[in-house]
Amino acid sequence: SSLNLSQLSGDGQFAGLTSAQIGSLSSIAIGQITASNAEAMTSAQMSTISAAKAPYLHSSAIAALTPSAFAGLNPKAIAALTTTSSGVVATQQIQAITGAQAATLTSAHIKGLSENQVGSLTVDALLSLTPAAIKAVPVAAFDNINSTVFSQLSSAQIAAITPAQFAIMTANQLSQVASDQAAAISSLQIKGLDATDIASLTSDAI
Repeated sequence: SSLNLSQLSGDGQFAGLTSAQIGSLSSIAIGQITASNAEAMTSAQMSTISAAKAPYLHSSAIAALTPSAFAGLNPKAIAALTTTSSGVVATQQIQAITGAQAATLTSAHIKGLSENQVGSLTVDALLSLTPAAIKAVPVAAFDNINSTVFSQLSSAQIAAITPAQFAIMTANQLSQVASDQAAAISSLQIKGLDATDIASLTSDAI
């Protein structure tokens, strides 16, 4: 008989599975991984979950992963995570990413995200992105970022925004840039803005 993953607890049994065993699990079995199982998973185990199987991870399991284990997911697996429910595929995986997990995302992880995925990242996750990760957000997806994030970004994060990303920012996003962030904005970043965009920036941010 086959092993039911729900019978394994997160206090050691699941962690005892080898990376090869995790990698050999079917998509359905991946979908059976519980939050308790996920708490015990390692980076090496997560690295064996393919892009085809990653969408089957339950959102509660994703949220339960330690930051180091989450970082084990390869870029293609991250890019395959879902924002909505689709049949048996897990629901709202991107929304389940915690701030601590988001801080581990590399440029390679971020550049593969779609517009919907970027728009589904929580404020906590977005604020935890490194400057390098922010710079890697696809230009076409940059205007999908929650506008309330911009007033809370650090100077280093603001400085990391590329001119191309800056040019696609919405009026609402630009209006959130606070005066104390102005010093981090370069002339090169503003160069691509039109008159309407400039008007959206607060006077202190110009």
